[in-house]
Amino acid sequence: MAAEAVLAVGLLRGLMETWVKAAQLPNYGKVLFIMAGTLGLLGGLYWLVESITSVGIKQTHALLKTFSLPRILVHAAAFAALVLMYAAQQHLPLW
Repeated sequence: MAAEAVLAVGLLRGLMETWVKAAQLPNYGKVLFIMAGTLGLLGGLYWLVESITSVGIKQTHALLKTFSLPRILVHAAAFAALVLMYAAQQHLPLW
């Protein structure tokens, strides 16, 4: 769960950098904005992971047991979706 959250934040950070680089700001403003955004995203990620992992994992695993779906498949689907989003963001074909 934490790895998926880190990857999602990385994706958001990449989108933010693209938007900031295209903005009409002086370069020092772009650098400062990207640094502030990174702090905000990573700080938010820390809070999210802490709050979700303390209670959310138990609830999610209990819910998945009702569907008889292995946890590894859920995580694999999340990673697969993140791979596709990263490839699309970077404009890189996977095959």
